[in-house]
Amino acid sequence: MTAREMTDLALLGVSRQGPVSVTRVVNVLQSLIPDLWRPTVSVIEGAIKRNLDVGNLQIAEPEAVEPTLILTPKGEGALLGLIRAEPGDLGHAVSYAAEAIQIYFLDPADVKTADFVLKRLKDRTDRRLSEFKGRSVCCPNEGRFTRLWIGLEQRRLEGVSHMLSLVNCDCEAEASPAQTIAHAAE
Repeated sequence: MTAREMTDLALLGVSRQGPVSVTRVVNVLQSLIPDLWRPTVSVIEGAIKRNLDVGNLQIAEPEAVEPTLILTPKGEGALLGLIRAEPGDLGHAVSYAAEAIQIYFLDPADVKTADFVLKRLKDRTDRRLSEFKGRSVCCPNEGRFTRLWIGLEQRRLEGVSHMLSLVNCDCEAEASPAQTIAHAAE
């Protein structure tokens, strides 16, 4: 996922919350995950213009002192597409940021999309954990602080993996009644 796509994802996700002022959009996008990703005002303004031009956004109240943005039906589709998009390389800070933004805006997604994104993230986390364990075996880890860091990182990855397993179970349970109703209707 490119930085441009991440900006579009965050912009469309924030705009989905109803008429939202441009100032609020800028503030939210810059505060989502500032340690990993913080788009500039000009980048956000470019994303707003681009998404207005392609019809993903519209100005909700053109006569207002400050323009307010709202997501269009076309924008809803673009948002779900960006939520499903591949975040990128394992371990890269931008891919962590992309994953965080995808999860942050996962609520409007249908159960199938949520399940897809969460399972992909679980698989990626499990690979990260496996790779980390392999790397830590190769590293000299006799020092007290080295062992402490390796233990913390391993527990963090195991915790994320466990949390994603629980969330996936919730998604599957949520999908089951919907599937049962659909089959009963047939």
